[in-house]
Amino acid sequence: MAASLILGAAGLAVTVLDIASFLQSLGGTPDPLKQTQVTLVIGNAPNSEGSIPDIYVKGPSGFQLAHSSDKSFFKDGHLEGSQPKTFIIDNDPGIDFYTQTNQPQYVSVVMTQGDAICLSAVIANGNGATYTWKGDMGAQCGAEWYESDFAIGNSNVPPKCVWLDSDHSNNIVASAVSMHMTDFAGPLLGQYQEKDEAGDNIGDARLCKNSARMTFYHEFEYGNWKSFREPLNFNESGAFEDPDLGIDRQKRAYPDGTELPWENVAKEKRSYPRNLSQKRNMNHQPDHLTISYLPSHSARRLCESETSRGADFLAVHGKEKLFCDMTRKHLFDVCDETHTQACFDMDKQEMRDVGVKIRRRDMSFGDVVPKKNYKTHSEWK
Repeated sequence: MAASLILGAAGLAVTVLDIASFLQSLGGTPDPLKQTQVTLVIGNAPNSEGSIPDIYVKGPSGFQLAHSSDKSFFKDGHLEGSQPKTFIIDNDPGIDFYTQTNQPQYVSVVMTQGDAICLSAVIANGNGATYTWKGDMGAQCGAEWYESDFAIGNSNVPPKCVWLDSDHSNNIVASAVSMHMTDFAGPLLGQYQEKDEAGDNIGDARLCKNSARMTFYHEFEYGNWKSFREPLNFNESGAFEDPDLGIDRQKRAYPDGTELPWENVAKEKRSYPRNLSQKRNMNHQPDHLTISYLPSHSARRLCESETSRGADFLAVHGKEKLFCDMTRKHLFDVCDETHTQACFDMDKQEMRDVGVKIRRRDMSFGDVVPKKNYKTHSEWK
């Protein structure tokens, strides 16, 4: 039979069969009528590993199917970076899983311990259904994110990861994320990118301003976790018949009223190197450098994003050769024959200054060229 597609925001297809093989490689086989399998994929961003979160699962009508936090092995555990972790959770007593519609369609990942994680993907499997959500979706809507080099299945495009932290150390905003797992596949993604005749993106609100579809929470309360009030209907191509159903807020990714620090920063005129020094420091690991040779990664995209956070980032491939100072969100060229000053020296892993004479002649340079002293670095190929 033909395998249906699960598409990431980058547009690369991962088939359901690929996901099934991926899950089998992790070991453990749940009873499809009595248990739900949830796999969390942690990104390989620096310091992305952390505490095991609570996991809540609901069926299509919004009733609870399974909940992880009453299991002692979820408490005080640890998730490793660049690794998937599969949890097999007993379904709540009294759930009739012989009814095929009772499938794990809603999932919430809730941090309760103090060590943050960067979440790349969630895969829910139960009662004959497998659903996948990727961190690309959160990053697209304005959740805090970083690149990762851990790909899923046979895809060669690693999904981005999104940051979650219960105690909000390093000023991470979200402690939890909920998602309607059926809504991130195939034809639906085109509806999230749809534009009207004037060229305005009318699809963004369908993905990013729909509380039941996906929400990042500063503090999670189970009673505020929304489900769709009526079933979603699909046309013959698999797209929504009413793609605007459920749009209910003004803020992207987060509930209305959530305080987002980057919204309070005055927008400034773009320059090159781009000076975003007014913005808060989003680099919580200043002594680490990430070097990526993966063509799907972009230092420019990371540096120009208001919501990216993580270590300094160097992208070196056919499309780009740039360095992002994540502490101030400055973008610099990599030193070569053309760029010899105010550039990043790959060999020495430090910034090359403009020189004393130029500084004396042109005081406008100020501290634009930062001092860098890395203790560790990672290379992604």
